[in-house]
Amino acid sequence: MCEAMWRELMAVDTLGAQWGANGEGVMRAPNRMNFGWRGNLAKIQAPTLVLLGEFDNYRQRMDAWNGLRVDHKLFIKVACASHFMQFERARHLLRRATVSWLANGSVDGMAQGEFYANAAGTLGPLQV
Repeated sequence: MCEAMWRELMAVDTLGAQWGANGEGVMRAPNRMNFGWRGNLAKIQAPTLVLLGEFDNYRQRMDAWNGLRVDHKLFIKVACASHFMQFERARHLLRRATVSWLANGSVDGMAQGEFYANAAGTLGPLQV
């Protein structure tokens, strides 16, 4: 699995694929600047969908979630997922949720609130 994921990552980022001491490539990621951006969360007016991998820091993300003042916001914590959800088994839920949110403003009929998606992608109540 790791080898297949690495091949796909290198195919997506052809520049990063050329880097590395032995030509094996590197996985590049954006540098996140967390200073100051949270103060702007209350200004967001667009409907907001947040998907968080089960293995990401939930408590840390709640500060940002609670800073959103828009009523039309949906939070989904996704089982068996990390920051690399697009490459994991939860990628199907990620795609389905994104397409549904952009087309309908909801996921499985849910337009606001906090939910947990199990390994099969079924939404249920979020239990912290």
